[in-house]
Amino acid sequence: MEYVIVTKNKLTKYGKIFFGTIIVLVLLIVGVLIISREKIFNVQEDERSKIAKEDRNYKFAVIDYISKEENKKSKPTFLEIKKEIPQEEQDIFIENENKEEDETKFAGEIKLDEEQTIEKTEDSINEQTVPTENPIEKAETITPRNLEQFQGKPLLAFTFDDGPNSETTNRLLDNLDKYNARVTFFVVGNRIHNNTDTLKRAYDMGNQIGSHSYSHRNFFKLDEAKILEEVQNTNNAIKEVIGVEPTLIRPPYGNTNSDIKNIYNMYTILWDLDTEDWKSKDADKIAEYIVNNVHDGAIILLHDIYDPSIDGTLKAMEILEQQGYGFVTIDEMAQLKNVELDKDISYHYFYNELPL
Repeated sequence: MEYVIVTKNKLTKYGKIFFGTIIVLVLLIVGVLIISREKIFNVQEDERSKIAKEDRNYKFAVIDYISKEENKKSKPTFLEIKKEIPQEEQDIFIENENKEEDETKFAGEIKLDEEQTIEKTEDSINEQTVPTENPIEKAETITPRNLEQFQGKPLLAFTFDDGPNSETTNRLLDNLDKYNARVTFFVVGNRIHNNTDTLKRAYDMGNQIGSHSYSHRNFFKLDEAKILEEVQNTNNAIKEVIGVEPTLIRPPYGNTNSDIKNIYNMYTILWDLDTEDWKSKDADKIAEYIVNNVHDGAIILLHDIYDPSIDGTLKAMEILEQQGYGFVTIDEMAQLKNVELDKDISYHYFYNELPL
């Protein structure tokens, strides 16, 4: 009897140890799972934050602001944003992975245009063919608009990247007079040779033409010679069509710094309102974003190679015209806002004077 009792006590003791060990193991596993989940969540949250920053194109950061009091001993007339971007943060601008994935089709079009350019050049050399379009013999004088009509009005600069496109760009041009609007086109050089009539028409109407590089390459990844090639080839292509070289440039993806500005030596125009029209391709969303976020002096970023972008622009213009807004080019905006453009500054938007 005593032997049996001892055995039961031992079993009870070992059972407690066994179940205690099981409980400890379960708690350890649960703890590991909680920690792992927290790490995964943090990684996902960091990634979401990174993407959000990229998608906003760091809208509330200033690139290369140089005080006019230091350089010209006079009060600045243009408001840049809050702070300079540290060198280590420039990588934020380098690659917007979401955008580059969605723009794969456009990148293919760019590559195709380059191949067509090469083929056309080779044919011209080998066969001594004459271009189908008449070359520009002399720069035509475009009569500037009377800007007095915009005095006292809130002003907007609609800007369009990645064109020209014979269909969508022309459809925009067909409708600008309805809203007494002129806009600024930042064109890609290798798209010009197939759309010379469209580019010439845009310029002759009084719209402004700027450079968006020749093949939409990231300037942060190019050496000085390649950047210069991208810019000069585009400027030459533009001049061949409209008779004058552009003075404005919008670097692809907005990627620039003081060294790159010294290479291309043009006025850098970025943007304040990014419609992300390339992503949504929804005319109503594009129009709604513009109408809900505009302010006097805003520079609006769009792309004239997408039909919904044209539709959204025209819907927004119809509404904003009724609210008293005027639609002007970058040069017209600078003149009306009394801003003397500076090649050391990246312009996101315009004010009459620097707020206190």
